[in-house]
Amino acid sequence: MIESSPRFPEARREQPVAVREAFENFFRSTYPELLNFAYAILGRSNRAAAEDVVQEACVQLLEHWDKVDNPRPWAFAVVRRRAIDQIRKDARRAAESLDAIGDLPALVAYSEDRDGIMDLIRALEQLPARQRQVILMRTVLGFTHREIAEELGLSEGTIASHLHRARSTIAAVSGTHPE
Repeated sequence: MIESSPRFPEARREQPVAVREAFENFFRSTYPELLNFAYAILGRSNRAAAEDVVQEACVQLLEHWDKVDNPRPWAFAVVRRRAIDQIRKDARRAAESLDAIGDLPALVAYSEDRDGIMDLIRALEQLPARQRQVILMRTVLGFTHREIAEELGLSEGTIASHLHRARSTIAAVSGTHPE
């Protein structure tokens, strides 16, 4: 897990104190997860970009706070989109194609079996991008099938199918079966 001190976005002065406090509580409790998610998408060597992506997403959330019913999935969706935009921008600059998910360092923090986790990472890297994205959203971030389906604009049945295929591939390649 990545440790970082968050840079709290400046609240607009015209916002009520209750809104600022609610956002501040959300930000402090969710920032580490958002940062790990961005870091997993962008890769190990892009910590500054991950922090920028999360900061931009949080500023956007603060601007829309009163219109957002469920801020956690909303924030993860914005982080995912901004991270993918960052990858595209980097790819254009470097004139090379980058995978939207990248390395998975956040998973290492969840296992004491380093050899096993490296096998798992290699297996995840072999998955099609959509399957990898779905399995990460489910296993690392704890999203429900419904939340994943809503976020990706797919049916819950399609999400279940992606999860089943991803788990089968991971089990075959690494002998590990993520829940």
